[in-house]
Amino acid sequence: MNRNHDMEKIYMQQLRDMESAVYLLQKKKKQCEYSIYKLRLPYSDPLEPKKPEFHIGDFLIEKVLLSNLIIPTVLITVAISFFIYLFTDLFQKYEFLGVFSMFILPCVVVIIRIILLFIKEVENYHNDEKEYYFQIKQNEVIRQKNKQGYSINCSKADQKSKELVMITNELQKVQNILAEAYSINWIPKGYRDIRVVYYIEDMVTTSDINIDEALKYYLLQEANNKLDQILLKLDKIIENQNEIICQQAIEK
Repeated sequence: MNRNHDMEKIYMQQLRDMESAVYLLQKKKKQCEYSIYKLRLPYSDPLEPKKPEFHIGDFLIEKVLLSNLIIPTVLITVAISFFIYLFTDLFQKYEFLGVFSMFILPCVVVIIRIILLFIKEVENYHNDEKEYYFQIKQNEVIRQKNKQGYSINCSKADQKSKELVMITNELQKVQNILAEAYSINWIPKGYRDIRVVYYIEDMVTTSDINIDEALKYYLLQEANNKLDQILLKLDKIIENQNEIICQQAIEK
């Protein structure tokens, strides 16, 4: 196809617009796909609380027998009785007080302590039970909200899916038109991307050079960039080698 500079400018501007449209549509497609993925994620239901339990046997073993409740109470009561015996004459006047203070009183004190502890334990159990049923109700409310929210999100995801189909179709149309535009082979196959198109379009529309010359400038610039990167790597290697040589010289 015969071409002049004006044709090349129009051609490159159209290529630039189509490449930009493809880029934006691809970006929009990815965003839409990610939105659908997020909307279809199920909500996490709250964990079920553990139901509190109360057993008399466990109470007696853990809170009474294994808690050193009996022995300290008996010893303290006997110590008090012994103190009264040493410093008072009550036991001499009233013999039954000795029997009461040494045997009956410790048993009474232990029983009272067990009863008080039992009352406290029952009270704690009822409080835990209230908290358990309150948490059950709260969890049910959260589940209902999650269910409603998920249903709403699924509806949004369905709408997004329709939008995704439209974007995909539009993207396919633009890509087909772009492929047809490239088929005239004014730009070699390996350089048909948005970065190269923008560079050539800018060169062609702001100067008198043609597409082929602009592509040569682009290739020269790419070669210079790669050469700069290679030189930087070589400088780094030489610097590291010099450091190693200096370190070896210092160690000797």
